Amino acid sequence: LFGLVTKVNAQCQPFAGNDGAICGFDYNLHAQLSSSNSTCNWSIKSTPEGASVLIINEDSAETMVAVSMLGVYEFKLAETNGSCTNSDVILIEFVGIPLCHAGFDQEVCGKWAQLYAIEDDYTLSESSWLQTNITWVDSIGATTANPNQRLNNDAYVYAENLTEEICRDTVEFIWKAYISGVVFPLAHCVSIDTVSIIFSAEVTAEQQTLSINEVCGKFIELNSTQSASPCDAVTGYWIDSLHYVSDWWQNTEHTIEGNGSHTIAQNVAYNQNAFAFVVANGNCTDTSNFSTVNFVDCTSNINHPSKENKISLYPNPAHNNLQIVINNKQIGESIKILDITGKETSVVCNTKQNKQSISIDISALKAGIYFVKIGKSVSKFIKE
Repeated sequence: LFGLVTKVNAQCQPFAGNDGAICGFDYNLHAQLSSSNSTCNWSIKSTPEGASVLIINEDSAETMVAVSMLGVYEFKLAETNGSCTNSDVILIEFVGIPLCHAGFDQEVCGKWAQLYAIEDDYTLSESSWLQTNITWVDSIGATTANPNQRLNNDAYVYAENLTEEICRDTVEFIWKAYISGVVFPLAHCVSIDTVSIIFSAEVTAEQQTLSINEVCGKFIELNSTQSASPCDAVTGYWIDSLHYVSDWWQNTEHTIEGNGSHTIAQNVAYNQNAFAFVVANGNCTDTSNFSTVNFVDCTSNINHPSKENKISLYPNPAHNNLQIVINNKQIGESIKILDITGKETSVVCNTKQNKQSISIDISALKAGIYFVKIGKSVSKFIKE
């Protein structure tokens, strides 16, 4: 209760309490009687038009009252002590509590954000943003020191401390609203609400260059050349020409770790596809150039080899040595051994052989499926 007027006790002189304002629709009356032998009774002297009042206990000096409307009410306390009867009046203004909504939490890309509080219907409410670590700006984005910007429910803010090292910063803003009394203007009913803004620094995706532009099979190994970021929040991932992220590919291996992104992706058909690297920091993203890759069905000659150019491999599976024989023709082209992704291994140097048969040491290869490619002819073998 915001009291302004004090009344003095006397014999058979009740004290109904201090006049003032209260926030909300109910109030506890605390009256003082002249004597413990006195009896009392509360009644309503005046109310706003159309209002109703509930007095919980009309015959008690201390009781709660509840009103149906905001505004000014007068309550009369009558005291009786023997033949002595007297009364006192207390004036109470019931003031509304503002509905306070600071808006919704959000993430923004860059140093700028707009705060937007939702205002209620009370015409007497006043409100302001409270935050000391932010530079306030006007609606066109110019830095301003004008403190009146704090009074706007749609204020613009600038995260001055956001840097490449501090690449994500969460700032909490407080929206404070209050309603003043009409009869008692120094009385304020206050509400506060908070909203969190996540500021993310902008990122730049560096141009990517794939080591190959043609793949034997449907698999490709993608390794990003993106420079490391000093911020742990910055991550990266590959997408294809349809903007499918790597999670959607049928991966044999998938490990994405920050800016050193590595994944082995499978293209669903033998055709042309393109890949780009995306750098992300919260709501900030940037995409590199797309690099085109042709996926070639180099195993077709395995199922339908020509008699003049058939490659024989034995033993198959092989352990340490693999014998390569090309029928009806000497080996006049480079011999390449490819892994399951179509990537060339270092087991065989790409030097031309003038023999029809050659033995290759494959002991350095890991166990798995490999291909021997000579010109356009390809044969498959298994390394144990």
